[in-house]
Amino acid sequence: MALEYLREYRTYFHKWVEDTLVNKHPNFALPGRVKL
Repeated sequence: MALEYLREYRTYFHKWVEDTLVNKHPNFALPGRVKL
């Protein structure tokens, strides 16, 4: 249960970081970025 929660939390955290980087740097694009 906790492991699944941490796994989902990590996924959401990475998605937030990617969105933040892309929003702050429009010219910066992460290769292989997957939109959930």
